Amino acid sequence: MPIGWFYQCGKTNRTKCHEKGIVSFYHKDFLDQLSCKLRPTIQRILSVNSVKSSSWKAIDPSMYEDEDYQRCKKCYHENKILYIDLEFTKKQIYLCGFSDNYDQFEYIWETKSNLEFMHQFISFIDNHPDFVFIYYSAEKKKIQEYIRKLDLSVRPNFFESFVDLYILLSKYTAFRNCYDYKLKNITKAFQAQNLITQGYQYAECQSGTESIDIFEDYVLFKRETDKNKIIDYNQLDCIHQKKIFEALL
Repeated sequence: MPIGWFYQCGKTNRTKCHEKGIVSFYHKDFLDQLSCKLRPTIQRILSVNSVKSSSWKAIDPSMYEDEDYQRCKKCYHENKILYIDLEFTKKQIYLCGFSDNYDQFEYIWETKSNLEFMHQFISFIDNHPDFVFIYYSAEKKKIQEYIRKLDLSVRPNFFESFVDLYILLSKYTAFRNCYDYKLKNITKAFQAQNLITQGYQYAECQSGTESIDIFEDYVLFKRETDKNKIIDYNQLDCIHQKKIFEALL
């Protein structure tokens, strides 16, 4: 595979490799171009995708000592874990879904007021004081942004219950047929192992960009079918996070 396809390396590393005539990650000098921090991640991805690999996933054993992982595992077995996903535009958060170990799903849907959405969201989190909330990459940052914009206050340890699944995966894991840590691509790798049966390919909303487009139609026409498409997509994201985390247990 050409390095240009290897998203996880980053544009700077890809450019540096090309300037040195390294155009494939099979090149003997490829790994030497990477930082000490990035190299183990890329090595795991290459290892699990090697024809010599007998496993479809690679997990660094040090993950089991990670405090966030240990906390999530404990809460998982106590059924005090929720997988969350946000839908938002540049100016508005309109949906947050929460799914548990049994795929029981609830959500906050608020299309008019960011302040009202945030009040509901903060109340929901505060009403689950012993829970861990697993999200993927962007949710915590977005909530922090709106707390700041709206001049809201939360308890000092409010965000301690949030764990970024993206960080756990990128630090410790790799999966066959997956060369980055985008949720959709990891989902496809799990589908190939029949660990996820309901992918995005048949959903009426298949991406965050489509969610925004459908939401804008909903704002104009108030069709419940549009709302349901977004909620179904959001629920899929939550369920897939659960399936992926379960593979780490």
